[in-house]
Amino acid sequence: TIMVKPENLNRIDSPDVVQQLPATVSRIKRLQQCNLDRGAIAVLEVLGRQTYLTNLEEKLLAFLEREYGIDC
Repeated sequence: TIMVKPENLNRIDSPDVVQQLPATVSRIKRLQQCNLDRGAIAVLEVLGRQTYLTNLEEKLLAFLEREYGIDC
């Protein structure tokens, strides 16, 4: 759990981000239930802080899903 001051929160106005964010959170949560390597844990911690994923970040998340046998 991360605590954030309300003044540090920015409104998410992009429809693409609004659509992608819940799916990304769900994918990360499924992976966190696996017995993860410390490198995978570090990657997921960083990805979990993003409001949207770049192409490379998306590929990293997909790689971890394949590596740990999570259906996309």
